[in-house]
Amino acid sequence: MVLLAAMSGLAGCQPSASENSYELVEAPKPSIKDDHEAQKPAADVTPPAVVESTPPAAPPESAAQQQSEAVQKALAQGPSPPASIQIAALAAREGANTPAPPALEPLTASPETLKNLVPNKIELKVPHKDFDRVGKERALRVTYDDLDLLKVLNMEPVPLNAEEFLPDWLKKLNGEKVRLRGWMFPPLSTEGLPAFLFVRDNQICCFGREAKVYDKVRVTMKDGTTTDYIFGRPFDVIGTFHIESEERDGELYFLYSIDDAVVMK
Repeated sequence: MVLLAAMSGLAGCQPSASENSYELVEAPKPSIKDDHEAQKPAADVTPPAVVESTPPAAPPESAAQQQSEAVQKALAQGPSPPASIQIAALAAREGANTPAPPALEPLTASPETLKNLVPNKIELKVPHKDFDRVGKERALRVTYDDLDLLKVLNMEPVPLNAEEFLPDWLKKLNGEKVRLRGWMFPPLSTEGLPAFLFVRDNQICCFGREAKVYDKVRVTMKDGTTTDYIFGRPFDVIGTFHIESEERDGELYFLYSIDDAVVMK
């Protein structure tokens, strides 16, 4: 009895599995990702230094802005602003629209170089041409393309004896009443013009440099009439067409003219 009681007492001192049982659990192995993250240096959390800055300077005016200012200045002079103002406005526009030439390729050759160029072979490229009579004046509708000797004859440069090579259809325009559309080159004065220079367009071919002889026509108004400077738009001229060469300084300066002219505004 004593032995059984002692054994029972010892058994009572054993901790029960439900109260203090112990279990061996294998510790989790660190993943490769955890190793890499552990090896990464701590991110620099130092706040960026505050640097005082001044606002950037305003960019210089673009060519387009300069053009706009030039045109506004021209228009502010009234319906017939001075020719110098108009030329300045046109020059500003050309500067905005014309890309700069490559550094090693000049836009134009020197005058001396141009004199030494080999002329094109003159050949008739437009053998026939018909013209329509338009309006109550029954004038022949002519364009500057019809007068363009490079297109008509492959002629470049234009020699002093250019009249000898003109096709018959072009020669027959001499003395005819024609209607031609073009632009007025800025004159020295802007009102009461008895004559003016009529050019193909207002681009660099005619306003930015000396117009080619076939891109300009000398216009003389009908007796007792004048016109004012027409700025910024093309218009028609009706009058009698003439082919007559005029030489200046060894070059053909005029080839075409229109007399007894009326400006169609």
